[in-house]
Amino acid sequence: MSADIPVGYTRLLRTNTNFRNLWLGEVVSQLGDWFNFIASTTMIATLTGSGVAVGGLFAVRAVAPLLISPIAGVLADRFDRRRILLVCDISRIFVVLGFLFVRDPSHVWLLYLLTAVQLAFGGVFFTTKRAITPDIVGEAEIGTANTISSASWSVMLAFGAAAGGFVSGAFGVYTAFTIDAVTFVLGALIVSRIRYAVPDEIRQADPISLRRLHEPYLEGLRYVFQRPEMVAIAFLKPALLLTMSSGY
Repeated sequence: MSADIPVGYTRLLRTNTNFRNLWLGEVVSQLGDWFNFIASTTMIATLTGSGVAVGGLFAVRAVAPLLISPIAGVLADRFDRRRILLVCDISRIFVVLGFLFVRDPSHVWLLYLLTAVQLAFGGVFFTTKRAITPDIVGEAEIGTANTISSASWSVMLAFGAAAGGFVSGAFGVYTAFTIDAVTFVLGALIVSRIRYAVPDEIRQADPISLRRLHEPYLEGLRYVFQRPEMVAIAFLKPALLLTMSSGY
């Protein structure tokens, strides 16, 4: 097939097993990230009775992926991308189970911390997912693959939050957190089925130790903060989430 003729959605999912597994793993991870949204919001509102506290939770969910993005890009450019996806899903299993220990107002700090860590791993996951996509799809498939992924994010945001809200209301927030952990188990199992050869550009990239990851991270932050317009754009959403929810 000519590279100028894009592949259809169903054809791509039917014929490209690696992308199908990547997409299914992405969908399940998105479900997991949004499934506990209502549960954690309900919990912090119940424990604190504060709209500002709820707004803080929304802001944490928005800021955590933003702050991790510079490191996520470095990781995706230098390490096995499939392995990174697996580490992110497996790590989020244990992070989400940590919500089960939030029981009274004195534990609210833990809820914020766990949310930040979960969404940070989510930021690494989706940055790496975008990086690995061109490795497993052809030139004629890349546009279709990106469209499928973009549409999936919007659908899973609505579906995941709604499903998590239903479970939280019917069975309680702790049941919702337990089910959420299971979604990441399923996501890891699906991603593990991807057959992936590390590209030459990663194997030949300049080595960087985990201890030096902060260097490109700080370089990225300097680049952003030297441009006021980028700072305004980057923090617009967290600021809106914090202020609009103050009347919760």
